[in-house]
Amino acid sequence: MLLTELLLISLFILVINQLSSLIAHKRSTLIREPFTPLPDILHDIFPVIDKNTPDYFLCILLLNHIYSYDSMIEYDYNPLIYSLLLRPFFVISTTLPSCSKDIHRNEESYYNRIFVTSHDLMYSGHTLFFLFFGNSYRGNTRVIIQYILPLTLISSRQHYTIDVLVSIFIYNYFNISFNM
Repeated sequence: MLLTELLLISLFILVINQLSSLIAHKRSTLIREPFTPLPDILHDIFPVIDKNTPDYFLCILLLNHIYSYDSMIEYDYNPLIYSLLLRPFFVISTTLPSCSKDIHRNEESYYNRIFVTSHDLMYSGHTLFFLFFGNSYRGNTRVIIQYILPLTLISSRQHYTIDVLVSIFIYNYFNISFNM
């Protein structure tokens, strides 16, 4: 896949995912208590960490991916692209209450207003990127990136456990489909 094609597809995916997030946030007004989290078993177990922690890890992984630009062409982007194209349908189909009851929109940074949204749940885009970036590693590092780092999404209250699990199943479905 050419870099220009990848950039155009990335821009399209970003736009449709942001639109679906806005729709989910608007639909959250239909929920009686949109900022009262649903019960989640891992929320009960995990300590609460800073909500941007998963983003810091993703930033490091993205910079490493860009740094290894020469081998970027060799990656199979199809599972990530197809998973991200499917995500908006999940996000707008069912609107869930936010995982975090401590959201104060007026006090947040510009970054948080754009990328850390409160109701685009059911399907974690962050997890899709952890799975994708993890494919470029081997051994324990791969396991940590693909299966341990998504747990930070639950601990930071960006996602429910089900959001992370759905993303893992869908990404792996596309990954297996394209590698057959």
